[in-house]
Amino acid sequence: MNTEGNEKRKRLTIDLSERAYKELEDTMKDMDATTMAETIRRAVGLANFLVGEKRRGVRIFIKSDKETREIVAI
Repeated sequence: MNTEGNEKRKRLTIDLSERAYKELEDTMKDMDATTMAETIRRAVGLANFLVGEKRRGVRIFIKSDKETREIVAI
């Protein structure tokens, strides 16, 4: 459920290395996000989902045609 429009907002200022800033820009384009803030919100949402699933004991895998890998860095 997206209640973002009804929530009070907090401002966040971050310092990024050139490399991290470029990665954020690339991720924004890959996600078709319109702003960096939207990209960060989506990334935080995904991280929260993955952490919650890990807490429940769920194992998370990435599967391609050639390999299957477990995500363990969360």
